[in-house]
Amino acid sequence: MGTILYKYFKTKLLDVVPRRHRLLLYMDVDILVGGPIARVLAAVRPFANGEGKAHVVGIAERNHWHGGFAILRRDAHDPATTSAPCLEAWGREILKDHGNSDQVALRRAVESGSCVYAPLQGGLFGWPTGTSIRAREYSVLNHFSASDGVFRNSRRRLETMFGSRRRRGRGTLGIAQPARPRDT
Repeated sequence: MGTILYKYFKTKLLDVVPRRHRLLLYMDVDILVGGPIARVLAAVRPFANGEGKAHVVGIAERNHWHGGFAILRRDAHDPATTSAPCLEAWGREILKDHGNSDQVALRRAVESGSCVYAPLQGGLFGWPTGTSIRAREYSVLNHFSASDGVFRNSRRRLETMFGSRRRRGRGTLGIAQPARPRDT
């Protein structure tokens, strides 16, 4: 089963995160924020307010649901709209080991009718290319994946996007880095 058990952990997020958190945003580490996350939050406000029948808001990526980004909901007033049934169905499918792909498992959970998965709207998700990185043109959510074959040299591309490792946090996060003390 290998890495599929790590992917299975995603389906247990509502069990792990304290119940006082009504909404959860999950992102894999290969999805980087390149713009105001407030745009994503505004796009999912109807879901957050309990509107619609969706269990999960996520990304529709290349003809399947992307398992690396999800907004999950707990709803004490209407248990039918909580994300739990979707996560349970997805977890069952993952454990069936469909080629070690959580995306295939998620697609099968959706196709079974156990999971209502709504796509994130508004062009907020993208796959940066070398050209878009050099031009510093990013989506709000940017998927850097070695499996795409586009990012064979991810370190160089990330340094193009964010600067050297030493400076990476400063500009990206807007945090001033304290000056290093000089040897005297």
